[in-house]
Amino acid sequence: MAIKTLTVSFLEDRIDLLKVEQGVTYTFTALDRIQTDVNQETLDRAARWADQIFINSDFPSAVYQWASFPKVQYRHQIQLVARHASKILDAPEGVRVAFQDEGTVLEKGVPKRRIAYLAVPENEVARLENDLLGRFKQKIVRVTALPVALAAAVVQAEHPDGDFMIIWIGEMSTIFAVSSAQGDVRVARNIPVGLKRHELPEEPTRREEFSKELDRDITTTLLLYGDRFGQQKCEKFYFLGNRHLQEILEEFPLKSVPKANSWHGIPSPLIQREKTIGPESEHLLGTLFVRRSFNLVDRSIIWGRRFEKGYRLSLTALTVMIIAALAWMFMVAPPTGEDQRAAYELKKEELQRVNRELYRLEEKQIELKRYGGWRDFYKNTYINQPAWAKMFSSLAATIPEQFVIKRFRIMPGEGEGVHGWSCVMEGHIKVDNWNDGLELLRTFGASIHQTPYFDIDDIKYTTLEGGDEKKEKESGSGPDDGLEEFDFEIRMKLTALEKESHEN
Repeated sequence: MAIKTLTVSFLEDRIDLLKVEQGVTYTFTALDRIQTDVNQETLDRAARWADQIFINSDFPSAVYQWASFPKVQYRHQIQLVARHASKILDAPEGVRVAFQDEGTVLEKGVPKRRIAYLAVPENEVARLENDLLGRFKQKIVRVTALPVALAAAVVQAEHPDGDFMIIWIGEMSTIFAVSSAQGDVRVARNIPVGLKRHELPEEPTRREEFSKELDRDITTTLLLYGDRFGQQKCEKFYFLGNRHLQEILEEFPLKSVPKANSWHGIPSPLIQREKTIGPESEHLLGTLFVRRSFNLVDRSIIWGRRFEKGYRLSLTALTVMIIAALAWMFMVAPPTGEDQRAAYELKKEELQRVNRELYRLEEKQIELKRYGGWRDFYKNTYINQPAWAKMFSSLAATIPEQFVIKRFRIMPGEGEGVHGWSCVMEGHIKVDNWNDGLELLRTFGASIHQTPYFDIDDIKYTTLEGGDEKKEKESGSGPDDGLEEFDFEIRMKLTALEKESHEN
């Protein structure tokens, strides 16, 4: 069944929205044209219609940073990132952060995590959730920043093979953002220079002035990008947000951007029936494809939504049990003899027992509704399970080509209240030299131990060749007619799931 999805942009004191349907395969279909500059009443009406709401905003004071942090658990990582962002942002009420782990880097020989993060003052995000969508806040699934949404749109449609720049022209401001090929914003700037969406400036001098201003800001953004990421290259440019810009730049070309490497709009379609919604839609569509790690939504909204879902399921199960018990009671035949009377009494006692059990369940249900228990549920089932996708991806990236993994077993912890996980990896190594194989095994063990997903307990290895033959090959006195082979076994513990959340 399709999910009714409302995507909303809060930009320059303007509200744009679009209704789409999300299919079971995470595909989207536009249902209507974009509604621009709507009022609160129209927003409320659309929010009432929706099953879920995706939001982005320009957030002029947002910070986009790439920085290195010590390797710590996720709940501590959030605190480190928030503390780092607070030194940059002047936000007494606090900051809302979202980040993506970009891998391990070495700083003075110490392995650290490279983190790309987005930080916004708490009050700017809370205003959208509580003031503008307060009545429907439980439907909010995603909140992100406009540059992140625009980068996601380009990545979804074009699949770039390197860094690229987005120039989004608003009516009162222009956003310049350089992103990685994965959609992680490296540099973003918000400049108070804009262009009317439905009007092309009549005066040539005004058009030329705007082109020169754009040229200067693109150059400045590239210089900032080069200063922070000197070894990277940005060679593709996407101009979005205003259909008249292409005409201006054809009349007054940019010096900083090769025409062959620039595009006006996104050439490839983002969703089905996109042509029915017209151009200048990237700021709404991109939010649908943002990486989950860059979600600024208040975690209490997600917890509340999960609790409501669990409560409805429990209430449904309880109702079914009551109906079944009543139906069974009415199916009991009236007693007509001594044996039937005895059977009737047994059924009556069983019914009373069922009623008592239903009453007990109902009391527990009332207690569940009053208290919720969402935090325990969250800690025990969400925090304490492994991050499967990231874990296997990280593991695959560290396996040398000389290794063959024969078995990988994962075992949950045993015993009441135990939530740990352990695993055993068994494999086979073929190398030219025995010592090289051992060094390769040590390096492999150190690599997976440095990932945030594994803690190694023990490593064992066993040669497949006899001891005398092995010594003969090591000394170089005997013939070497093949590769050295041996098996290994690594026992590890799995760490907790890296949640896309904001813990306080």
